[in-house]
Amino acid sequence: MGRWGDLTGVGFLQRGEYVLLLSLSRARVGEILSSTRARVGETTAVPSRQ
Repeated sequence: MGRWGDLTGVGFLQRGEYVLLLSLSRARVGEILSSTRARVGETTAVPSRQ
């Protein structure tokens, strides 16, 4: 926990870690969003066409 607060010390390393984490979580979120969108699209395809 303390390492996140000490951004001035070894800022580059922690920044790189943070960016890596962000990109990973973004990819995961993207997968989840697309899969849920596909499911929602399947259920709402018929009513939305009317």
